[in-house]
Amino acid sequence: METCFTGMWVKARNLNEFSEIRLMLSEAGFDPEQFEDWIGEQVVKDRLIKLTNAAVERGVFGAPTFFLGDEMYFGQKMLDEIEREISN
Repeated sequence: METCFTGMWVKARNLNEFSEIRLMLSEAGFDPEQFEDWIGEQVVKDRLIKLTNAAVERGVFGAPTFFLGDEMYFGQKMLDEIEREISN
């Protein structure tokens, strides 16, 4: 997850392009071919649908969204606040 967030919000990569995803994964030490095989598996697709539906039911409308208990935090700018909450 950190690799994707860094690619999207720190390095401003266009993650709509699979070539960018492959490059980002390689740079982070992951195997892009293994990733492609994995995301093509039906069990992974089914899990994504289940998690997406659960997120929508909780009120998630974008990423990154985090929950601490019932409190929802949305957006990269909230990460410092989340860190403070966790540290207390």
